[in-house]
Amino acid sequence: MGGELIVTILDRAEWVRDERITLVLQPMTHAEILSEYLAANGFAVSDERIVSVGERDDRIYRLIKASYDGKRRSIDKAEALVGKINLERGDEVTKRYISRLIAVLNTKIQGKEKANLDTSEERALISELEKYL
Repeated sequence: MGGELIVTILDRAEWVRDERITLVLQPMTHAEILSEYLAANGFAVSDERIVSVGERDDRIYRLIKASYDGKRRSIDKAEALVGKINLERGDEVTKRYISRLIAVLNTKIQGKEKANLDTSEERALISELEKYL
């Protein structure tokens, strides 16, 4: 299930806005969309992990533990993509994940440059992510 679908489910499920409920979420795609939703809608992330499956990091997943506290937060793009706790922890799997994100952004930059499009947003994000390597 992707981050977008998880957001749709959470948005429709009023019962998740009970402070006694802990959510354990694992988006297969677009974790950043889920992170932005959680922050903006009063969910506190109490823990998170980036885990690797396979000997060559064939698959890297992000796990998020959150609960509702009603406090709306704002997060930056790096925190949305990787997770604030993961960035602070800075373990090896997180660093490999960041490196992978930077490679994807560099590919996007190359494509945009060929089309004469602005790449400042991607370059700024790379610069921010590189601080955590």
